[in-house]
Amino acid sequence: FTSTAGMIDIRERYNIPCGAAIVAYLGRLTLDKRVQTILDAFVAVRDARKACLVIAGVGPERGSLEERAKVLGIHGDTRFIGYIEEVEKVSLLRQSSVVVLVSKADLVPLVLVEAMACGTPVIGSRAGGIPNLIEDGRTGILVNEGDPEELSRKILDVLSRDDLSEITNKAKDYVMHNYSTQVAARAFIDVYRKSLQLQ
Repeated sequence: FTSTAGMIDIRERYNIPCGAAIVAYLGRLTLDKRVQTILDAFVAVRDARKACLVIAGVGPERGSLEERAKVLGIHGDTRFIGYIEEVEKVSLLRQSSVVVLVSKADLVPLVLVEAMACGTPVIGSRAGGIPNLIEDGRTGILVNEGDPEELSRKILDVLSRDDLSEITNKAKDYVMHNYSTQVAARAFIDVYRKSLQLQ
């Protein structure tokens, strides 16, 4: 996540206007992910400043979400880009202004871990395992699940801040100490050793 080799220009690929903040969601398009809450919140975000909502992922709710964007009048500022490969995913995470996940019951959402590793601010819901990953105001921002008004305020707060380095640096450190390959390898070895002791 630190190398820029092979990076894709997300703005050019998806015709995102220069200067527009990129608000991103990456994940399945299902009811439990509450993507509709992000769409509802984005109305106020788009009214307040130049921004583009990028929704990456596939799922049964894509059609209804696209229709909702049209009804809300934000379809022109929303990009439904479908499934993306790993290189493009990293490019999107790195080039986004904020990554949002307000699902109902994710345990350890990998997309937030990856966004934090990329140094991108994250907003997550106070639901499932997300509060175990995000320390509110320290490594990211937490919001109440299903509350588009609070979400829009928090997104605008992130977009209006000139310096988010304290939060993003702490988030990077947290991921490095808890989710790096070295940490995962040590945890696997510990489990393996314990399993041998039980035999």
